[in-house]
Amino acid sequence: MYGFVIGKFCPPHLGHDYLIRTALAATTELTIIVCGKKGQPILPELRVQWLQETYPTASVRLLDQDSFDDTDEAAWTAATLACLGKQPDSMFTSEDYGDHYADLLHCKHVVVDKKRETVPVSASLIMQDPQKYREFILPSAQKYFR
Repeated sequence: MYGFVIGKFCPPHLGHDYLIRTALAATTELTIIVCGKKGQPILPELRVQWLQETYPTASVRLLDQDSFDDTDEAAWTAATLACLGKQPDSMFTSEDYGDHYADLLHCKHVVVDKKRETVPVSASLIMQDPQKYREFILPSAQKYFR
């Protein structure tokens, strides 16, 4: 089964780790899509590097969001499928948009810890005070926050 995870991963943290490890356990092939655009606080290429280092059996790809509007569903669908290179069987998220996005992509949505009870953190919380939440940042990305 071919699945994918998509997000900004800015920065990648233990909640993302839980999501990705769940997806890895449920698939035979996994792609992690890092959404990047100008103005994000951490370069997308760096986030791709950290994730590839942490999950060497997954394919980590960059989706450049600068070429389309965030609200353009058709563009998101086309960009996602182009980034994946083939039709996914499933997508794994902890997000409200997952059901609709999976419908657009004609794949199954697997919800993982939507309430974030297993790992109670978010990237936006970490970016408010990276040192306070350092223990939640993936080890491959912690060196960035010294």
